[in-house]
Amino acid sequence: KYTLVDPSKLNLNWFKEKTKPETVYPKILYVGRIRKEKGIDSLISILKKATFKFNLTIVGSEKKKILKNNNFTIKYEAETQNINKLIRYYDSCNIFILPSFTEGNPQVIKESLSRYRPVVIFKEINFLKKNYYGVEVAERNLSSLKKVIFKILKDYKIYHRKIKKNNLTTKYKFHNQILKSIIN
Repeated sequence: KYTLVDPSKLNLNWFKEKTKPETVYPKILYVGRIRKEKGIDSLISILKKATFKFNLTIVGSEKKKILKNNNFTIKYEAETQNINKLIRYYDSCNIFILPSFTEGNPQVIKESLSRYRPVVIFKEINFLKKNYYGVEVAERNLSSLKKVIFKILKDYKIYHRKIKKNNLTTKYKFHNQILKSIIN
């Protein structure tokens, strides 16, 4: 008996019917656990100081609530295991952010890139940038984050072309490659 380690949870649904995002203002998405090491509290502290208009949607294990002021809306949504609903969250944003202090092989980057959404990470996990096209690194402060976000929005078509160069594999394709290598 063999156990396969699966680095991809993507299925074909992630690659179907991609929507074109609006890029008038930042619509930022975070998907993940609401824990200190994930950097979400740090991100909210940074964004609360922002004077530009943006939306941040957080999909995690938090209860639904909304923080609002004139410049921003932060929504917490219950985590979902429904792939199609999760895809709709990605499609409703124009930038995905991963504010983690530590990471290994985050599925959320693959999910975001499969929907052609650029990703912003902070310098603590900048090693991830070399693995994917369409990932940008910001310092953990408002000035740097704002600069990166608006650069992405300004050059969105360029990022879209870069993201298409990624070789994202599906779970099915990965299993076939492993089985083929075992048999040969």
